[in-house]
Amino acid sequence: MEGYINLASTFFETFLRRNISFSVVALLIILGRLFLKKFPKKYSYALWACLGARALFDLSFDFPKFNITNNKALKTLDTVNTLVTVEDKYIFNTLDNPGNTVASFALNAKTLALTIFFFVWIIGAIFMLGHGILGYLSIKKKTKVSFKEGALYKCDYISSPMAFGFFRPKVYVPTGCDVNSMSFVIEHEKTHIKRGDVYFKLIAFLILSAFWMNPLSWLCFKLFNLDMELSCDEAVLFKAGIDKKDEYSKWLLFYSTKERSLSLAPTAFGETDTKRRVKNIMKLKEKGIIVTFAGLMLTAAIIAVCFIILPESANAKGDVSGGDSALNVTSLDVSENIDTSLNTETIEPETEMETSNEEEKTVITWVRPFSDSAAYLITNGYVTEPNELGLIHKAIDLAAPLGTEVYAIADGTVSEAGYDYEAGNYIIVKVNEDISYKYRQLDEYLVKEGDSVKGGDLVAKVGSTGRSTGPHLHLELIIGGENVNPLDYIEIPNSTINVDENEGGDIDPNAVG
Repeated sequence: MEGYINLASTFFETFLRRNISFSVVALLIILGRLFLKKFPKKYSYALWACLGARALFDLSFDFPKFNITNNKALKTLDTVNTLVTVEDKYIFNTLDNPGNTVASFALNAKTLALTIFFFVWIIGAIFMLGHGILGYLSIKKKTKVSFKEGALYKCDYISSPMAFGFFRPKVYVPTGCDVNSMSFVIEHEKTHIKRGDVYFKLIAFLILSAFWMNPLSWLCFKLFNLDMELSCDEAVLFKAGIDKKDEYSKWLLFYSTKERSLSLAPTAFGETDTKRRVKNIMKLKEKGIIVTFAGLMLTAAIIAVCFIILPESANAKGDVSGGDSALNVTSLDVSENIDTSLNTETIEPETEMETSNEEEKTVITWVRPFSDSAAYLITNGYVTEPNELGLIHKAIDLAAPLGTEVYAIADGTVSEAGYDYEAGNYIIVKVNEDISYKYRQLDEYLVKEGDSVKGGDLVAKVGSTGRSTGPHLHLELIIGGENVNPLDYIEIPNSTINVDENEGGDIDPNAVG
């Protein structure tokens, strides 16, 4: 159960981060519409394609695989990966201890809050979709009782001409209307169908359903519908002649209806901000080639700016095993003679590893990432097969107090130092062409890219950034392009406090890699 709660909380936390890039692009488009105010509305309408693409990109999550297995060796243990303070000393609490239940839930307040918001978001999205589907079915029921007259369908139960349907959209008009005198109205709905506006509106509604908690999404949906109708009005009048705008406006006022902006369909003739549409029509003038070119260039520039702003997750995708393709490591011959002697006094070399080829031998000295006085606990071990949640963890997690000093485990050069939504603050230290190690979830890193470090140098501090439910150090060791178990090379006791080693576990299944 704990694992599923954390999946929900980390998913929603990631979703909130994705909302940031969505909001930035939305604001840019709203601002861009102001620059395009005096240009034909087709340019403003084109901008929304950019927000749609960004929204769909931001919703492309890497969903975890729910692969439930009966393998007892892969049992997920219920350990709280957080810390509490007792008499100024840090200890670890497990759910196996009934007396610590209240403290455990208090320590996971962030996780529980995010989980609650996750379910609120899900319920809201389902409600939005249900509302849209019911609206669609209601219109479908009304249009079912209709008869064909030429290319149109007349219906007794609608009050305004509309384009309706997804697979084969048709134009429906109220029964009794004079089709010959309302050619502009019919052409308007046909233009919607030709441009694919029915499908664009569907996509916009689905995006609104997903981002309904973001206030900007509601404003954007309203402006999208307005630009869609304004641009369609202009397209019809540019084709029929600007001199027809008085007649067109009269029909628009005649068929003005109450706005139905939250429906999956249809695109009804008078459903969106009739007053604003009439004002736009009355100001309509023929545009020369210079204005057209300027509008195209300005629209292209705004779209380019929107796509340049990449979401923070752009470089966070990859294999959950944690293999880092950017390391370009090749192969390594590791000797089996490893000195794992333990020094409990100071941070001294713990193990040595020899790599050899025909010309030379290189000895790598390993040290612990924490001082001997630091309190920590191994809460998540190295796992190469999917656990009950279908997750692989080719690393080790060491829970420790927030701000605990983290030391380099070997000499090397910092090849990367940065942040992404999954790893949080992280650094990668390149030992040589074949070996690298990575620290994630850091509160802060104290080195920068290109710095040389020695084993035992202070390089970072323990944190809970990225996809994390509590302060811990995520440690990966990459040899020959593959993640290996750091405990095969570094002697790290399970804890420096009195904790049964069988009580280790992880309630942060998303802190993988």
